[in-house]
Amino acid sequence: ELLLPAVSAQRASTARPVRRRSVRSAAAMTVQGVDLELPRPDGAGDEASKPGAVSTRAFSDAFQRKYTISIKLRMVYWSVMLFVSLATLTTGTCLQGFCAALYTTAANAEVLVAFGAVPVTFILLAILSDQVVQVCYDQLQGEPFSRFRALCVAAGLPAPIANCGILVLFEGLPLCYVMKSFDTLSLFVQNYCHGGLVAVAVFAILLPIFRFVVLVRGTRDSVSPHHEELQKTSILVCPRRSDCRQMCQNARGEASAEQQEQGGESGGTLSARSKWAVIWSVACVVVYGLCMASYFANLGIWVSFVFLLLLLLTSYYGIENLAPRLLGDTYLVMLVLYALLSSSALLLSMQSITTGHQNRDMLVESWRPVTAMPPPSASNGYPHCSLRWGNTTGTDTQLNLFDFAVMADAVYGSTAAEQMLRRGMNGTTLEDLEIEELQNTSFMARYAIIKFPTAKKRVMAIRGTQNFDDILADVDLFAPSAVIDAMTYFFPITSIVPKHVIRWYFKFFNLKAWFGGRSLFADHLDEARRQKQLSDEQGLEFFITGHSLGGCIAAILGGQVGVPAVTFSPPGQDLMIDRFGVEGEREFWGSLTAVVPDNDLVPRVDYQLGTSLPMVCPGNPEECHRVSWAVCELYDRCGGDPRGRRPSDAVTQECMYRLNDVSGAWPRSS
Repeated sequence: ELLLPAVSAQRASTARPVRRRSVRSAAAMTVQGVDLELPRPDGAGDEASKPGAVSTRAFSDAFQRKYTISIKLRMVYWSVMLFVSLATLTTGTCLQGFCAALYTTAANAEVLVAFGAVPVTFILLAILSDQVVQVCYDQLQGEPFSRFRALCVAAGLPAPIANCGILVLFEGLPLCYVMKSFDTLSLFVQNYCHGGLVAVAVFAILLPIFRFVVLVRGTRDSVSPHHEELQKTSILVCPRRSDCRQMCQNARGEASAEQQEQGGESGGTLSARSKWAVIWSVACVVVYGLCMASYFANLGIWVSFVFLLLLLLTSYYGIENLAPRLLGDTYLVMLVLYALLSSSALLLSMQSITTGHQNRDMLVESWRPVTAMPPPSASNGYPHCSLRWGNTTGTDTQLNLFDFAVMADAVYGSTAAEQMLRRGMNGTTLEDLEIEELQNTSFMARYAIIKFPTAKKRVMAIRGTQNFDDILADVDLFAPSAVIDAMTYFFPITSIVPKHVIRWYFKFFNLKAWFGGRSLFADHLDEARRQKQLSDEQGLEFFITGHSLGGCIAAILGGQVGVPAVTFSPPGQDLMIDRFGVEGEREFWGSLTAVVPDNDLVPRVDYQLGTSLPMVCPGNPEECHRVSWAVCELYDRCGGDPRGRRPSDAVTQECMYRLNDVSGAWPRSS
């Protein structure tokens, strides 16, 4: 070209008309002898020249890269959050259901929950969690959704439709949730992430469905070739259907040839897998029978628990041989987590559990001698020192925090509960109390009904955790929300998953209610309604109080019955409100008052509704959870008891112990 510029110019002049005629025939261009970059007859060359293909120039390379990265980041984040949420909720729900069978008064409904609903629920939710993990893993291999798109094509869905459907589902669902409400930026982000979690859940549900369709169609061998091709093909580009079909035919041919060479090795593998599926299915039936037999034979709940774990393990291998890729290592991880939490509950059952003091007075008359009790300082007093409950029917007839503390603590007494109540109210307007009912100490969350004729008031006091049934009640009421609170320290579950979704989940997966089982506070609720009606007929005011577990039940009863509830260190009620049967948060706002020491761990479970009364507690969590600490703190900060009572000798010893061992607890001089 450089040596013959004239020839080069001639070729350049003759190239223009040839290019105009190039759309008619590639052979004519060959005759002219012009060397042009034209499509070859075999179809190779420029991809945009192929019929039915979409040019990648429709989107710039930079846009494709950025959009692909954004898809991957969003899907990975949503998948991880959905998996953590599912694993947390599943573990809490199944732990709650298993503990239902440990009650000493467990009925048939609780047994069906522990050994029927729990395994089925665990397996189904574990399958869904495993599919979520696979959706997340699909984003890390080449282009996004390459495995999912390969399954769609192998299932008979055209690739362009699969791509468009995935994009509409992936981008459309979050936007639909955003349209519900986007008043603030935080609400916009939460609704968008909520839609993303729903989109991931839909992909996780569709994944095994497409696998089943592929299995029925007999096109499972074509999934891998499609996957290898789509790993390199952007979701923004629609591959040719004919190319996918050709890859499928080639894959089938290679697979058939390999099978013939190996003498039907794949058929033998399938037959062996079917045999193992039958063997593991029979093992599941045998283990389940042993599990039920051990429970009804009273061999011990731990024996049934071991058989239950074996049942879940054999179910894993049975499903793995019957339907490969339906379960993965995710199932085993969740099984280990569930086993650890449930075994911890069993270990607690082997010990004698006693919380709260028994047979000791909380407050006594002011004239009784007290061992070296410093006078109250009344410095930096709390605003709630002046709180009173009820109408004034006479001189000093309203109830204060000290009165409720005495009643909440007295129900812990095993043999001296009545004496503890009378000593605590002696010398006051409330000394004419009448104990109308006092349950046996073996009852779960025992309660006492106390009537004050002069003050025209009636109080229902509910005990906290003291025996093993009380601990099971704690697990029944708070295990799901406690597990979520623990995981929230590592993953922002409650910030991503809307509160109403978590509430609905806890209400729907109340496994005991599926079999007609009653809630553990049903008897308390019936009694509270009866006492409320009786009090209205007699012209009395009705109140409910309690500590710890009793405080939570008191809060629930107060919200449902519509009476004031004064509680000490109760767990929160926010996430479990729908399961508790309370209509809304406003029911707690108008009834609940909770005393919450700042170092107490129990009130940190879930979120407190109603009115919270915080107070200082520099001691350890076990000390701060006792009612006696609240009495000591209130006695010091409120300038003493309004009725002139003083802490008893036992409580004084605890207070002085804290004064000596906790530096800076109370700034005073004795």
